[in-house]
Amino acid sequence: MGVVTSFYRLSEVSFRQLEANPELMDWLLGCSEAIPGNDDKTFFCNGIAPPELNIEQAWDEILIILCRTENKRAYQSLGIPLWEDFDGFEEIRLFSPAQVRGGAEILKDLEIEKVRAEALRRGLQTYSGEPLEDLLDDALGHLETLVKFWRETAEAGEAIVSSTG
Repeated sequence: MGVVTSFYRLSEVSFRQLEANPELMDWLLGCSEAIPGNDDKTFFCNGIAPPELNIEQAWDEILIILCRTENKRAYQSLGIPLWEDFDGFEEIRLFSPAQVRGGAEILKDLEIEKVRAEALRRGLQTYSGEPLEDLLDDALGHLETLVKFWRETAEAGEAIVSSTG
């Protein structure tokens, strides 16, 4: 059993609220029904769960594929350092609206079929040394969906929070 990764679209206001109050992450992840620190003046995500993209267990494979097929800029735009302020069990990454725009600009140039051909040519393996070939179609399908999600989020001027756990 692997870990599942999800991406959430947040308005810039909600993103800044989350940065200032890491406990809000528990609500975002569905670990709490109450929104911490909520009052009439500030309502994180308007109390509504934001749009979410679940890429199941494909996160590690996506990063391997991007890194090992000479798509390092795309890899770097997605594989930013973890958010150190969150002390939960999940790995959390915060992508500001500016980072989302920059990432979307890089990701738009990815040609999935060229990435697939290069991954097969190189005989990529998982972190545990298993051939990646059997997982390639699934991982690239999720990558394609992720690129679209990133583009739409950038066009909306929003931020992204990722959760792996």
